[in-house]
Amino acid sequence: MKRLWVSRYDVVNLAANLLRVLNGEEDEGALERYLRQRRHVAVEHVQTATIANKKNMERRDPQTRRKYREEMKRAGEDPLLAKNFLMRTSLIECLRDAGRVQQPHQFL
Repeated sequence: MKRLWVSRYDVVNLAANLLRVLNGEEDEGALERYLRQRRHVAVEHVQTATIANKKNMERRDPQTRRKYREEMKRAGEDPLLAKNFLMRTSLIECLRDAGRVQQPHQFL
């Protein structure tokens, strides 16, 4: 599901950058920035979340599974942990992070 939301963001971000280039508001550097943002989101957020989810689903040890459920319960009971969890899983954190990608050397 996360990939679907990232894909929607990706389309909106690409369209916005293309419009700015076509309208003469920015040069083609906007498209290079878009590619850096896209790669950063894929590597730092989607791939990280996918790997973590896969590991969680593959856990077989009852003690490890119980520990994970306890962490999730604790996150649900603590407003700050709950907010951090929601910011991360809803992609808000991811999109804000992508918006900070500007220079070619960042995040590469």
